[in-house]
Amino acid sequence: MKINVGEDEFSGYLNIAPELVVDLGIANNLDNLVEDAEAKEIICSGVLQLLDNEEAIHTLDYLMSKLRIKGKIIISEVDIYELARLYVFGQIDLRAFNEVAHGTDKTVKTSLTMLGICDYLTSKGLKIMKKRINGYNISVEAIRND
Repeated sequence: MKINVGEDEFSGYLNIAPELVVDLGIANNLDNLVEDAEAKEIICSGVLQLLDNEEAIHTLDYLMSKLRIKGKIIISEVDIYELARLYVFGQIDLRAFNEVAHGTDKTVKTSLTMLGICDYLTSKGLKIMKKRINGYNISVEAIRND
């Protein structure tokens, strides 16, 4: 089984809207659909930043519990360090910075960095396979080894 938690919908994936994660919590949405260690691949895009820090960590732990051995998790979020760097060097203006950092229609509650995500995944026993930065957007891909 493949799981996608984010705005975009992918064919062949169990697609979960971010609003369900934010409003109901991730555990309420997956327990009846996916067993622990069942998912081959999980995509989490733009969801963690909408949760407070504790809830974002709980959600990430919960998603990792659904990964099978050799299963892959892909996390795509805004990197607050890269966003600030682009602002300091004049590549984006203050309005654009505030829209991304604080949200327009959704409230951004957690500021993430690629380094923080990679360190956390590594501390949980996952192996980082790819790290990408595109402007202020990051993507981290990790595989469960144990």
